[in-house]
Amino acid sequence: MPPQAQGLQRLLVTLMQSLPALANVGGVMLLFFFIYAIIGMNLFGSIKHGDFLNRQANFQNFPNAMLVLMRWVRSYGTPRPMASRADGYLGVCPDLSIR
Repeated sequence: MPPQAQGLQRLLVTLMQSLPALANVGGVMLLFFFIYAIIGMNLFGSIKHGDFLNRQANFQNFPNAMLVLMRWVRSYGTPRPMASRADGYLGVCPDLSIR
């Protein structure tokens, strides 16, 4: 085997050894997504559509809730839909308004 290929072989072996750990991390992330989708459906499922909650991004059913969470994780569509629930405020402190 050429010396240049030994480094590539070591990288591939390392990748193959880390795949089970990546599967574990993915499973834990899926569990968190499931839990937060259920919580989001309970808290935000009955909110009427507005600027941030629309036909594509809402918590009215489980698949849409999972998609909204995926968008937030990718930082596409930050958690502004909660502003529809809080009337522009985060919590009870009016100093933390979302504009």
